[in-house]
Amino acid sequence: MLKQVEVEKLHKYDLLAGELSQIHGAKITIIPIVLTWDGIVSKFYKSYMERLKLDASTRSYIQSLTIKKTLETMLVEHKHGVEIEKHEEQVSRATNHLLKLVRETTDPPDLPEDVSHVSYEVLEEENTQIQCNGSKRRRIIQIS
Repeated sequence: MLKQVEVEKLHKYDLLAGELSQIHGAKITIIPIVLTWDGIVSKFYKSYMERLKLDASTRSYIQSLTIKKTLETMLVEHKHGVEIEKHEEQVSRATNHLLKLVRETTDPPDLPEDVSHVSYEVLEEENTQIQCNGSKRRRIIQIS
């Protein structure tokens, strides 16, 4: 499936790359980065990152954006009646994986050791907010 998505990205941006090449007279290279919200990558991901010279913290940031956008999509689906409870374990695993990546690249003092005890719920329909109940803390995260 990841290979199919890579090929779709190549086809999607091929026309744009051709136009940019003609306009600016530059060589255009398309690098199809495919990253799922739970950290699954294609077998070419590492070589793509080396070509782009992206460090681990940048890759972690990209994955955090992927998780955020996936969560936003899940909230929209939830509002329209699609059940997301069956994915709760996957969300927890992906969040733990992201925390591990962040810890490897930086030393943030305020990260929990494990987020399997954290629960997420939609608080308000008008302004999308998520209540995050963890140990000793309650955070409300505004999703914009």
